[in-house]
Amino acid sequence: MLGGASAHYLAAVGQFILVAGISFGLLCFLTSFFRFQALAEKVVAGGPGRAAPPANALEIEVARRIGLAGPSVAGPAVLLVKASSVEAGEQAGVFPALRSLVRRDDLLVELDEGEMGLVLDTERDQVVRVADRLRDALNRGVRTVENGLVKAVLHMGAATYPENGVRAGNLVAAARVVLEQAQASGEGFLLAEGAATPSAEQQSAEDEDARELLDEVTGVLQSERMVAAVPKYMARHRKQKRAVSMIYFDIDHLHRYNDHYGRAAGDAILRSVAGILERRVRADDLIGRYEGDAFLVVVACRPAEALEVAGRIIREVRKETIPFAGARLRVTVSAGVAGYPDHGTHPRSIFDAASIALQEAYSRGGGRAMLYNEAMRVPAAGREVRDVF
Repeated sequence: MLGGASAHYLAAVGQFILVAGISFGLLCFLTSFFRFQALAEKVVAGGPGRAAPPANALEIEVARRIGLAGPSVAGPAVLLVKASSVEAGEQAGVFPALRSLVRRDDLLVELDEGEMGLVLDTERDQVVRVADRLRDALNRGVRTVENGLVKAVLHMGAATYPENGVRAGNLVAAARVVLEQAQASGEGFLLAEGAATPSAEQQSAEDEDARELLDEVTGVLQSERMVAAVPKYMARHRKQKRAVSMIYFDIDHLHRYNDHYGRAAGDAILRSVAGILERRVRADDLIGRYEGDAFLVVVACRPAEALEVAGRIIREVRKETIPFAGARLRVTVSAGVAGYPDHGTHPRSIFDAASIALQEAYSRGGGRAMLYNEAMRVPAAGREVRDVF
């Protein structure tokens, strides 16, 4: 009789723990999702006294590189490019042709009205050489896999940090002014004139830009800035009929490291993971911190390819050792992957799907990446099925 009572008691305890665990996971998911919605609404609505978010990936990357510039790191140069005298059918080939001519670390993005933006880390006196090399190559013709031989006449305008400004928007604006002058005058390339070094006031403005844009701990985009950038990134690629995927990373059990070693250990882990993300995705992809121990990465590829990217990052994080206070810490991360157009057309629906996939990765023990599918929305056995509508 006693044994039967104990068995019933243990079964009840087990059921309680199971229900509590499921409820906690569902609560975390709902909290995360509604926080994302709230941030998105806040960004769209704007706020008093807040500057508008960067217009596109070009300004975001310029601001990030300004934050990294220092005595041993050249400040960014911005080149705006427009192609003319392109033969019929070759306009689409100019971008891949330019992409094949620049370094892997240089950012090249397509902007509106046929304009392209290039961000590179180089000294001011090297910008002219880079521009001449690109223009000469397109004049002669560049062979690409997709478009064959591509020829074009390029007009370019360039601005450099700090000579033409210490804010991302100012640099892009300066480059656009000289690009328009180059087009009007028939010049192939013009470099904006500017002062030699930033004043104390300019340096303060630069620091303020970095604080408003980047997360202080990790150096990637803040949550609000990321939420502002994602819809624009998706809209640009959707207009170009390109797939876009979102990878929702979460560091497994980060709170345990915070509890055992202190908050500084958690910050060291966040910095390490952010560094791996920046090394393993392309310069024109978006990386932002989301909530306490999570990151959002948005990449220009189909979800199946993004799943491979997530897998490589997870394996690298697993191998990484993080020195802290004489210890060598190791962590794992989990990821959920979803994308446009496979899983939705709006950033919220993509985030929703990526969140569900992340929860699926948790349910399988973590330390892995899962690609969203509709079956994940079906409640697991034993869970209450509710008609939401």
